[in-house]
Amino acid sequence: MKAVILAAGMGRRLASMGWDQPKCLLTIGKTTLLGNILDSIAARGVREAVIVVGYRRELVEREASRHGISCVFVENADFATTNTIYSLFLAREHLTDDFFYFNADVWFDPRVLDLLIDTSGDEDVVGNSPPYEVGAIGRADDGGVADGVLVVDEKRCGEEEVKVVVGDGGRVLQIGKALDPADCAGEFVGIARFNRSMCSALVDSLGRYCVDRDSHGGVSLGHGTRGLGRDAGGAGRGARVPGPSTRHDDCREDGVDRNLFFEAAVDDLLGEFRIVTAGLGELRAIEIDTPEDYSRAKRLSGC
Repeated sequence: MKAVILAAGMGRRLASMGWDQPKCLLTIGKTTLLGNILDSIAARGVREAVIVVGYRRELVEREASRHGISCVFVENADFATTNTIYSLFLAREHLTDDFFYFNADVWFDPRVLDLLIDTSGDEDVVGNSPPYEVGAIGRADDGGVADGVLVVDEKRCGEEEVKVVVGDGGRVLQIGKALDPADCAGEFVGIARFNRSMCSALVDSLGRYCVDRDSHGGVSLGHGTRGLGRDAGGAGRGARVPGPSTRHDDCREDGVDRNLFFEAAVDDLLGEFRIVTAGLGELRAIEIDTPEDYSRAKRLSGC
């Protein structure tokens, strides 16, 4: 069991408060946003994190080294012109088994992770011996095993938030920013769990938006592929390059758009895989994009 953390972005909207470092290095209380993630997963038995870095990567790597977690760093050299869909795609060789997903600019109560772990069996901690059993977390309201779980703040949303439409059994039917807030159950807070059962399809779906195909049928991944440990000429071992999506109108004609949020790739899979929500309830989590968000996060944390 591992964590995948996207920490490549610049955080331009924090410039007004004089911030010029990666957002994940914002301090709340005695730790950073990244430190909170790493300490929280370590306390639950996770020992490996894959961190996608970009802007001032050396600062992120230095902070990650302080938290007792084995970290693998994947570089998104095109961080200034791409978004989370491309960052997650660049980490695709690590998306082969169950993993926690984090946007690195989110502050959360560490107990939020317990929403993603089923402790009803013999194993209380992910990653302990005996080996973790696929499906031991991610249970729908009817008790069935889900392919993924999204942590959702069940509230009235505006236009800015990434929102979810939810159906019977807590199953996610749609996810995205452009959804009608009146139809949505709440905001996806940027913390999730994806099971092995959907990993291959997720990589394929990410590739739909990130892989250029030339007139001869070849593919190109752009410039942000350093440090991947696999042939940059293809979409990965055994992965197909799907055709263009019909659900996202802002893509190029060939379906490629590396500046989307990764939720576009998840949205395309909702008819095939069972992804459910875990409501925050009285717990707290907040994505930090602006100085106002940062002030709110500090208030919510009691700092």
